[in-house]
Amino acid sequence: MSRTEPTDLERKRAEVLRIFSEAAQPATVHWTDDRTSYGDFEGRERSIEVFNVPVSMQRTLHRELRNVRRRAAEILGGPVVVLFHSPEATRRHYQWVLRPEALITTSTLISALALRVTSGDLAGPFQTQIDGPPTIVLKRAA
Repeated sequence: MSRTEPTDLERKRAEVLRIFSEAAQPATVHWTDDRTSYGDFEGRERSIEVFNVPVSMQRTLHRELRNVRRRAAEILGGPVVVLFHSPEATRRHYQWVLRPEALITTSTLISALALRVTSGDLAGPFQTQIDGPPTIVLKRAA
């Protein structure tokens, strides 16, 4: 028998990931799993990794995420562990976590985006927000 509805814990984790992702933009946020961490440690099931954050910005971002960490602890029923990875470490060890919209170099868009306009809204694999021409902010849809 296959399960189609997410469990309560899955819904809570999705909400926590969403609020961390929004607060930590443009960094990539991911739950700790077997691909990013070996072994076990207390709080692993409540550990979020934030990728592509320069070492010089990690302490500032950690402070800025204080309210998000409080809200996440309320949702999950315990504190959230936040692990940061520098851009160099992300490229070296965690290349697979980079989102397509983050893979923009000086003049090349690595991943093509398929968008269509219907009734004035953009549709596609990303949530979108248009902040006046020509800026388009792309976010991964939940």
